[in-house]
Amino acid sequence: WDMMAGPFSDPEVVRYISERFIPLKTGFKRLLRNDTELKISDKKLAEKYQLVAGKFIEPGFVLLDRRGKLIHTVDRFLLFQRQWFLNRLDTITKKNSKALAYKPQTPGNNDPSYDANKEARTAIGVGNIDKAIKLLGFAASKKNSAAESAWLLGVCYHMKNETTKGNEVWTALASEHPQSIWGKKAQIELDGWGPFLYGFESYRDFPLRTMAHKDLRHSRTAGSAKDESAMVGRGITRLLDMQREDGSWNDSRYDFGGLDSMPNVHVAVTAIAARALLDWQSSGPREKIDRALKRAITYLQDDSHLNPKDSDELIWAYVYRLNFFSRLIEMDPKQKTTYLPFLQKLVDETEELQLGSGAYRHEYAAAFTSSSVMHAFYVAAEAGAKIAMPRLKAATKAVLGARIKKTGAFGYGMRNRGGVEQAGGRMPLCELALYLGGASSAKKLKAAVAESFKQHPNFEMARNYDDHMRSLYAIGGFFFWYDMVGRAEAINRLSGKTASKWREQMRQIVYSTNEADGGWIDSHELGKSYGTAMALTVLRLMKDLKQ
Repeated sequence: WDMMAGPFSDPEVVRYISERFIPLKTGFKRLLRNDTELKISDKKLAEKYQLVAGKFIEPGFVLLDRRGKLIHTVDRFLLFQRQWFLNRLDTITKKNSKALAYKPQTPGNNDPSYDANKEARTAIGVGNIDKAIKLLGFAASKKNSAAESAWLLGVCYHMKNETTKGNEVWTALASEHPQSIWGKKAQIELDGWGPFLYGFESYRDFPLRTMAHKDLRHSRTAGSAKDESAMVGRGITRLLDMQREDGSWNDSRYDFGGLDSMPNVHVAVTAIAARALLDWQSSGPREKIDRALKRAITYLQDDSHLNPKDSDELIWAYVYRLNFFSRLIEMDPKQKTTYLPFLQKLVDETEELQLGSGAYRHEYAAAFTSSSVMHAFYVAAEAGAKIAMPRLKAATKAVLGARIKKTGAFGYGMRNRGGVEQAGGRMPLCELALYLGGASSAKKLKAAVAESFKQHPNFEMARNYDDHMRSLYAIGGFFFWYDMVGRAEAINRLSGKTASKWREQMRQIVYSTNEADGGWIDSHELGKSYGTAMALTVLRLMKDLKQ
């Protein structure tokens, strides 16, 4: 849906591709789930073009020459912006000009609506949304450009966080121009499947360095320390653009626990995004950030947004709200009187979710879930909340029971088995939770972090894969940023040369995974807001030393 309603619906992209290629849409729907169900011919075709898990991660496309030979692959394709995409496609085409060997005869453009909204698009690109809205009002009066103008007007309202207005414009567009590509784009967004509201389509201008990036296979763009300030700024802008009118960030589609868990997922992601804005409050447009935080706090304090009957993801709505309000008090102690009562309420209610075994669960009881809760409790205590020590001791005992003494790994779920290959990502956070309670040592914490770095290539390989990759120790792509934040939290509590080296390594991981639109992402389900906020949190933790 992201590809078909994004790049492959854009008139300029359609024109470019149609002049140079014969487009073919195909797919291997079951290959990445259970390749034994495929017909042998399909399996051979998929293997021929390397469309198999680990070698190709959806969405993406391949370019073949006239004889069917593979000449270029694009995968992990996580965004669309017209100018950037056409630039990337043109660079790939020219690089493979001999293999393609086709010189298009570009016809003149006789469509009077083609450039009618060009000035408005330019204004949106530089962030002048109010100017764009005025221009679009004028363009909409012209019959030939009305549908595109209405589409862009809806985009503008959503970028201003005016969700209701944006949806009203698109509803009218879909009704009045149902056969127009713009009417169809509006409808798919309203239906909850379109790329724009989920952060996979952008109308802002991208920096020149993203155009010149050498990696022509993926949509990310590598940066460096000198780019960090600009990266942070663009990440903040991405989050500000995607907040909804009610104060939430609800672009996550992580429904592994079922649709009834989605309200709790959205509360958790909103708390994560709000923390990132809070962390970088002084590095962006302060007025806009303050306004976004005010809306988010109102949303996070309203329990009507929760689904207390869901036991799959409810715990995360508590964990990340605990982290956010603890951080709010830490950064501004004057806020303690205002927010400590609510923080204490969160602590008390979270404690009631503890299982008889002492563990905490999301979809199932797990050492890493329990450790996330324990860590959140310790942080809340530092902010002034009172924690029931018997509860913490029971959770500590449960997590210790999942630790494998020989390797220091923590079993998946609460099982006392499994190798470091599967557990490397969660080891730092689990060990940190024990360390903060005096049940571990700095030596063991360092060993857990070291093992996490050792196993990192596997995590990076699985990143963007929307499930557990069976061929890679069943590592789930959606654990990537969760693991990175856990590792960063652990490093944040350590000192010395090794810890300093690790902090630099963590920064490099964030730099290298930045997307061209300024965001970050691990899985499509968890979404662009989640990934962007978690990456910004890692950068902040690597700046703030807490021992």
